Amino acid sequence: MLPIRIRSIGLEQTSIKQDALDSEAGAKRHVFGKCLCFHQLRTKKMFIDYVTLMLINMAGGLFILASFIWKDIDKENSQFWAPAFALPGMIAVVCGFAMTFSWPLPKPYNVAFGETSILLGFLFLTAAWSLAKGWELLPLGIYAFFAGLTGVLVGIRIMNLGCICLASYNPHG
Repeated sequence: MLPIRIRSIGLEQTSIKQDALDSEAGAKRHVFGKCLCFHQLRTKKMFIDYVTLMLINMAGGLFILASFIWKDIDKENSQFWAPAFALPGMIAVVCGFAMTFSWPLPKPYNVAFGETSILLGFLFLTAAWSLAKGWELLPLGIYAFFAGLTGVLVGIRIMNLGCICLASYNPHG
């Protein structure tokens, strides 16, 4: 092994070790601390986490919903909001189906996040369709209330089953 020093602009010196990866291929790898080169990452399975995308998408969708309720819910011409509701709905449905069918997370999380994402995604898509057609939103709102209760119930069950680590609160420090 031959250590090589590299100076980066504005960064401290980093040591890179070079050694043979496979005697068959004669390929070399670079080890940056604990991070391996592309060749070694390519040979290992990669963990794909849809939860971050799904949660940011739902936060954006709920912000759009709040903006719609704040500004234009009483106006008759609210059709220009339809694409804003369709985009988070489509992302939620696609990611929810991908999570439900591929199970990239440990078992209880796939059901909790995937199926709830599908439910809320279809609600957003239905809201977009209703706004585009100029239909009344009250029946969808009644259904959305119970879908929201489902989301709250799933969240409570995740906490009660111990699927997440909750920080214990000690008022005395």
